[in-house]
Amino acid sequence: MTHGKPFLTWPPTATKSSGFSLVEVLVALLVLGVGVMGFIALQLRSVETTSVTYSRTQAMAVARDIIERININPDAWPGGYDDSNSKWVQNLVAPPSCIGIGAACDSADLAAMDVYEVRAVVRDMLFDGKIEIEAKCDNEEVACVKVAWDETTLEDCDPEDVSVDGAGSDGNCIVVEFWPQRAILAVAEEEV
Repeated sequence: MTHGKPFLTWPPTATKSSGFSLVEVLVALLVLGVGVMGFIALQLRSVETTSVTYSRTQAMAVARDIIERININPDAWPGGYDDSNSKWVQNLVAPPSCIGIGAACDSADLAAMDVYEVRAVVRDMLFDGKIEIEAKCDNEEVACVKVAWDETTLEDCDPEDVSVDGAGSDGNCIVVEFWPQRAILAVAEEEV
């Protein structure tokens, strides 16, 4: 005696299944993959921007350092510091030390020591770092310090093309204009 539905029926009837189909799982994985790829691209861009910002900060610190050294030693300006004799691109050789008891250095010796120390810092802190100082930047009365790194050359570091956000340049150089202390003192004496 059978009560209710028979145990086996032919043809089998469709039953409602629960869970996800293979297509739904693949679509969900595709959406997740696109989201993860976007996040990875964002992280890579963030790391790149952090690296550029770090290099720019180090370059600004080096430029400020040499400007302070020039202003502390005004008697050696411009001959001891500017790039008229290519002292910024010669082989890096340590001059006699001007530090310590009994060290007898004049302003030219101190300038040579400053050039050596700043070039060593640029070499150590910036990948393929380069620096130069011009007594008259772009034929103006101000001097300038140019610092470039990575594949950028100092010749490519044009102050007209460099902007705050790096637009219009490759972003791997800075130009800092300054008035040397000696020039400021000369202007003050002329006014008196």
